[in-house]
Amino acid sequence: MASIQEILPVESILKHRHIARCKVCLHADEDLYHALIKCTHAKMFWREAREWLNVKLLDLHTTTWSQDILCDPRFDESDHAKIITLMWVIWTSRNNITHDRASLDPVVSMKKTREALAILELPRAQARTLPGFGWCPPDEGCIKINT
Repeated sequence: MASIQEILPVESILKHRHIARCKVCLHADEDLYHALIKCTHAKMFWREAREWLNVKLLDLHTTTWSQDILCDPRFDESDHAKIITLMWVIWTSRNNITHDRASLDPVVSMKKTREALAILELPRAQARTLPGFGWCPPDEGCIKINT
């Protein structure tokens, strides 16, 4: 029998009952697919990504979505970089919200993301090392993610 202290769905009770709720939109079933793609917060970023980065997620399966993004021939190498970068931005913004910091602005984030991705498209001869950053481009055929 539950005590009166266990009737409100506080975080500890939800965890004990194996219920994960999205802290951003309060959707009942939070998983990575929800957090990065389906959450109302994530959707704001995907809307802006369509305009700023010309990226659109196709219909993705809820269990194979990550494999679909990386392996589906409808996504090219440029799309992979954009999608992975955008997911990192969404995750960072979610973390800010859950840790009581300001969320990232989707428009500002897309501007910065577009600028960062433009650096990846520099011809290799011009992209030796960016001054002040110590960043070097990845070897041909490799993806480099600095965190």
